[in-house]
Amino acid sequence: MRHIALPAFAKLNLGLEVLRRREDGYHEINTVFARVRLADMLLLCRNDEDDDGTISLTCSTDLNIPANENLAYQAAQRLQMALGVNSGAHIELQKHIPSGAGLGGGSSDAAAVLRQLPNLWDVEAPECTLHKVAAGLGSDVPFFLEERAAVGSGRGEQLERFDFPIPWWTVIAHPGIHISTPRAYKALGLPEGASGRGPTDFRSALLEARANPAILRDRLHNDFESVVFNEHPHVRELRDRLYSRGALYAAMSGSGSAVFGFFSDAETAHAAAAALNEAFTEVCAPFEDN
Repeated sequence: MRHIALPAFAKLNLGLEVLRRREDGYHEINTVFARVRLADMLLLCRNDEDDDGTISLTCSTDLNIPANENLAYQAAQRLQMALGVNSGAHIELQKHIPSGAGLGGGSSDAAAVLRQLPNLWDVEAPECTLHKVAAGLGSDVPFFLEERAAVGSGRGEQLERFDFPIPWWTVIAHPGIHISTPRAYKALGLPEGASGRGPTDFRSALLEARANPAILRDRLHNDFESVVFNEHPHVRELRDRLYSRGALYAAMSGSGSAVFGFFSDAETAHAAAAALNEAFTEVCAPFEDN
């Protein structure tokens, strides 16, 4: 039995704008993604002696979906077909990233499978193939194929990479509220066509904020907060409590309902997390802090 163990890191949308509704029904967005240390763990296994090409998956958490609807399973199956591989694999998925929270857990799991299965199968996987399969799985999946931060445009799948490991301590809290992303988009009420609104330069704001964190609150924002906070006041309260505990910047990630706050040091971050008393709270050290 051969195996590969690997993490699948969560992401945060540090800023997110919904610019317009397109003729195809999708929305044009401007966002910026960055990884945090919160991660699911995957174990990819292959039995060389009894390999009939079957893909299988077990998960530590009941996600209320069949295994074959899990994005990690679908990633393995589609990659197997794209590469013409006869080998199979078993995926053991240990979930730590809460589902439906706006943290990209399922997408990250899928990308981790795409990156490492070719090594388990001893085959070469062209980058163009990996990105094509990733894009077919969901608009967030291509982001997780690389470690660097990225500005996302289009539906979020058009990525401009840049170096920005989050330099602050991060507190992530999930109140256990499910937010429907399609419903959140609909609640924004954007008419079809151009809105005349240009995208914010989130990349420059983040790079400048490394020296002056006050820029974060001035230039980053999430358009979904207006609709989610109106329907779920507790999510707003959670963000505001992070600010009251000293967050340099706090916001909702994606369409929620997870919120995050950046803190200048570990002590303040851990104290803030302890005061939240939410069902899920995680403190993440900076990637630069080893």
